[in-house]
Amino acid sequence: MPDYSILIVEDEPIIARDIELSLKRLGYRPVAVVRSGEEAIVKTGELKPDVVLMDIMLDGEMSGLEAAQKINTEYGTPVIYLTASVSDDIHKTLNDNIFGYILKPFELIEIKTAIETAVRHRKTQDEWLKKEIMLFTALSNVSDCVIAHHHGTIIYANPAAEAFFKNTGLEGKHLDEICEIADPESEENYEYCTVFKNKGLVLKTATDEFYIETTSAEYDFESVRNHIITFRTIDPHKLTVNALIKNEERYRMFIDQISEGIWRFDIEPPMPVEIPVEEQISFLYKSIVVGDCNDVLARMYGFNNAEDLIGTKLLDLFIPSEPENIAFLKDFILAGYKIENGETHELDKEGNDKYFLNNSFGIVRKGHLHHIWGTQQDITALKKTEEALRQSEERYKAVVDNLNEGIIITDEHDKITFVNHRMEELADYSLQELLHQPVDNLILKREDLEIILKRRMQDRLGGIRDKYTEQLLRKDGAIIWVEISAAPYLDSSGKIIGSIGVFSDITQRVAAEEAMRQSEEKYRKLINNAPVGITRLLLHNNSFEVVNETFLLQTGLTLQDFDNSLKSKRASMIHPEDLPRVGQFSLDWFNSNYEGFRH
Repeated sequence: MPDYSILIVEDEPIIARDIELSLKRLGYRPVAVVRSGEEAIVKTGELKPDVVLMDIMLDGEMSGLEAAQKINTEYGTPVIYLTASVSDDIHKTLNDNIFGYILKPFELIEIKTAIETAVRHRKTQDEWLKKEIMLFTALSNVSDCVIAHHHGTIIYANPAAEAFFKNTGLEGKHLDEICEIADPESEENYEYCTVFKNKGLVLKTATDEFYIETTSAEYDFESVRNHIITFRTIDPHKLTVNALIKNEERYRMFIDQISEGIWRFDIEPPMPVEIPVEEQISFLYKSIVVGDCNDVLARMYGFNNAEDLIGTKLLDLFIPSEPENIAFLKDFILAGYKIENGETHELDKEGNDKYFLNNSFGIVRKGHLHHIWGTQQDITALKKTEEALRQSEERYKAVVDNLNEGIIITDEHDKITFVNHRMEELADYSLQELLHQPVDNLILKREDLEIILKRRMQDRLGGIRDKYTEQLLRKDGAIIWVEISAAPYLDSSGKIIGSIGVFSDITQRVAAEEAMRQSEEKYRKLINNAPVGITRLLLHNNSFEVVNETFLLQTGLTLQDFDNSLKSKRASMIHPEDLPRVGQFSLDWFNSNYEGFRH
């Protein structure tokens, strides 16, 4: 029998004594007996009983009904009335915490049933409130935009959504008032009451247009069916294809080391760009072959290295009848032979389904498409994971488990009390393995880590938010970079009881930035240390972008001499006898459309 504590409020000593003995026989613990409503309020605050048994007719100016209302307002403690008769006034005061009444004289079973039911109801309320607080805290800290609506009318928008639309008063507005959401393929407007996962849509505001990845789910609240949508815009940290292929040889080492697949498709023969779009799609299916790629891309299709994939035709990889692939090629063509974050459905060499996220652009010369360069991410595992997810606790699962960031909630001692599915993936640990473990077990150890983590936890308990980067040590031994947004975690009374952290995987971004930096440094040293003079002239403004030290030594000029205002001094480098030949060379070069040749 649970040892519930009971406060007895009864002004008749004999009845109070009888109630006290009855409670003890039932295994409960009477903590005090008081005679007035005023005393009942004070003792409830001091003793914090599980249940208050309240006589309605009491000594003093305050009735039992009034005392129960104040206890409910100030402490939320369940109250059970003791009364000889039932009146309308009693029914008017009943609510979630003023639970019911027992008629005098009462039986032991009546007291037991009323107390057990009241305590169980209160525990259910506390559990529900705890989940609501967890959900609200998570929604307030994630970077995804989250909007709950009823047939398009907004009933909730998280801070990320308010910041995205630059509007803190979204509740009550219809989605049509603030944006237009449409399918990029059919251009049909988004149906607000549909359910889907990770769908690419176009969102238009009054001033901007965004491509968004969207999930829509439904949930019931008070017997009313509502919907909730989460969306994010294209990741700004992904490398663009143009930056990768600007100089193939310059970035070859970078291309071979990057974690994304990189490829060059050759169109044989080159495709005329003036033919209709549908004919271009058919042409590409028949004519594209893999001209070059890195080993990462080859492994995505089940090959051992790049050499095994080079020469493969597009028809051996793409599924021609797949609407998603047709739409991908159509969007690529209509956008001027370029596309960002386009999804394709393809096959590996064993015929298994593969899903990729692509960035690509084409090389057009003299009205013909000759090559297509691109980067590719394998999102097959992500697709399969998303398909396997089941919706449980509808609003919570629709948001938290579909986020792209990991979430960790800790107590005041910085021990883990909750992680979402994405955090399990990032850390390579299961929920059961992470619960009650210190957060610092996940962070790569360094000399000052313990001091820094203690200071951060003190900041959270002091109500301070923060954002920082750390290296996370996975269970499999791999190390990844994460960006952590940390905030205080509050209980139902507003007290800070721990910390909530949102973890974003930035490993690719950090690696790419470091690789780019190293590549730039190697390129700069190569130019400056070359034994021959090297210059690069920009034709659009007739200025020199590059002049190396060897060239300066050969000519006896300085960098200032290459300013546009000193063209005459630059011309002095040419011997007067050679000026006619140099002029003819320049004219020939211009007439050849600046094709490179020696002179």
